[in-house]
Amino acid sequence: MSDFTTNVELLRSTSRLDLSERDRLHALYESGMSMHAIASALERARSTISRELRRNQHARQYLPDYAQRISERRRAQASQRPHIDAEASPRWRSC
Repeated sequence: MSDFTTNVELLRSTSRLDLSERDRLHALYESGMSMHAIASALERARSTISRELRRNQHARQYLPDYAQRISERRRAQASQRPHIDAEASPRWRSC
């Protein structure tokens, strides 16, 4: 088995962090750990950690409770967005 396959199998299958993972991320981030080290500790992809820190910071600091609320709000709003009906809209029809 290649290193890539082994590493991918170690990562969690879900992309969303829960509050306990956000608390742990905050503690590790505040202690000065690199994103790579944090990702390894949480068994997550580096891109997941990077995205979490980029999207869910408040006033240039990462607060787990705030990040959880923002994430939940973003997820709820995503399901409320209107869907485009390609047949009803001539703009979206292929040529």
